[in-house]
Amino acid sequence: MKKLLSVLLMSLLFIPVASMAKNRLPADLNGVKLSPVQTEYLSSEGKIEVSFSVTVPANYFERRVTFVLMPSIELIDGELIKLPYQGVQGTSVVDTNYPVVDWSKEQVISYTTKVPVNAALLHSVLHIDVYLYNCLSKAERVERIYSGPLNLAALPIAPMIIPANVVVGDVLGEAKPEGRITFRVNSHAVTREGTNNPSFNKMNDMLKFLMQDPAFTITEVNIVGNASPEGTDRINKPLAANRARAAVAHMKQNLRTLGYNKTLTDDQYKINDSPDFWEEFFQFMSESNHPRKNEIIAQFLNYRTDPDESERSVRTLINNDQTIREIIFPDLRYSAIRVSFDRSSMNQDLLAEAARLYPSILTPNEFAKAAEAEPSLERKVEMYKAAIALYPTSWELYANLGNAYLKLNDYKAASDALDNAMKLSPDNPKIKAQMAYTHIIAGNHNQANQILSGISGPEADYYRGIILLEQGRHEQAIPLLRAMPDVNLAIAQLNAKQTREAYQTLQRLEQENVYTAFYTGVALRRLNRAEEAEQFFNKAAQLNRGELDGRTAVDYHAFIR
Repeated sequence: MKKLLSVLLMSLLFIPVASMAKNRLPADLNGVKLSPVQTEYLSSEGKIEVSFSVTVPANYFERRVTFVLMPSIELIDGELIKLPYQGVQGTSVVDTNYPVVDWSKEQVISYTTKVPVNAALLHSVLHIDVYLYNCLSKAERVERIYSGPLNLAALPIAPMIIPANVVVGDVLGEAKPEGRITFRVNSHAVTREGTNNPSFNKMNDMLKFLMQDPAFTITEVNIVGNASPEGTDRINKPLAANRARAAVAHMKQNLRTLGYNKTLTDDQYKINDSPDFWEEFFQFMSESNHPRKNEIIAQFLNYRTDPDESERSVRTLINNDQTIREIIFPDLRYSAIRVSFDRSSMNQDLLAEAARLYPSILTPNEFAKAAEAEPSLERKVEMYKAAIALYPTSWELYANLGNAYLKLNDYKAASDALDNAMKLSPDNPKIKAQMAYTHIIAGNHNQANQILSGISGPEADYYRGIILLEQGRHEQAIPLLRAMPDVNLAIAQLNAKQTREAYQTLQRLEQENVYTAFYTGVALRRLNRAEEAEQFFNKAAQLNRGELDGRTAVDYHAFIR
């Protein structure tokens, strides 16, 4: 009897424990399987569709359990977007109202929702939480089964393929107004006809322009006498020396007439040897109307590193070309007067005026400064041509001329200018980088890489980065574009989803640039700072002069389908 009572008591104790076990929720949800999360940009609706499914094994839950999917999207700044909940309940649930499922069988629960497009979704994280509830035991809990990027892809932003400026910053060359007194054949007498010529008059105009600056001081007057080459050295050398001495005397009187009152000693008047024959020939050819002028100049640039060969070639050309003898010989009977001076630095307005009226008083650096400030590309080309006529051995000026042609999309003229620059400075990395640009813009990446191979420097690295950016290799492009950081570095960072870094890059760039303003707006919108972004988009619209055509759909509505 005692044994039977003991068995009955144990049975009574066991029944509640078993019932409680059935009423509990599972210890974890490791057995629940989540499919890959799918996202699709629905451009016609302006929405992102998010979908996934959850598979629950048979008998994983007992029949009184409610199962609710509670997804949410966390934006880059921590803002949380709650998505619609979706739940199901077992056959014995009494106090919720979800679709009923039979937990004794495997269940696949599919979830789909649509989210309005927002650029900040590019950096969002999808969280999937599950709410579990047992209506008998009242046990409940929330468990996260997934947390990961929403995996939206945006259409890549194309690079701004802009030729990097060379700009002369290290060109040697001193500005010296120059005038010429011309002489009759075999004469060294200064005549009214010899001084009343465009060259001498322009020198005087330049000196009067410079004398407006109280700091203007003549430091030296260099006089060169010359004779045309049809005479022998026995005749020409003393004739050139006499012409130089006559020019010194005339220049002293000329400065007094102009009103220059600062003291100049006799020692400050220097009589120099005749100029380098090649330089002299180049200048005269540049200023001439010879029908083959450009061809001849290009030919003699090849001889720049060999002055003896240059002179032999020039003399052969003179002997065989009657036009050159008729055009150039009369102008070679002269005395050249070059004035060296000190003056204050010119502001941008004076530089522009001097470049237009009196280019000879500008150094190469000042010429480049004036040209680069010129908004008209056509005028920029004219200014660099004028500078080259004065400083014909400056490869930088040729490179900048090529750069201006590149911006005008005149690739033939740009190539010619860059070829001339290369003749003056072979294997120069800056020139090669510019030449590579002409191939990049045409999509010839192999040719561009061949030109860039074997050279170093920031320009070469920059264009290597541009090629990688065009090829969609954004992360590889970033360290190369840092060599010359501009908007393309920010574009590469945006394409690589490094938006915070892109924003920092843009903050360091010229803020009144249309591209800087526009892509700052793009970065801010992706950082979920929409109000600030709109301010920059408005600024970009005000600055836009057609540069942004075709680029305004790279943000909200540029997700890949």
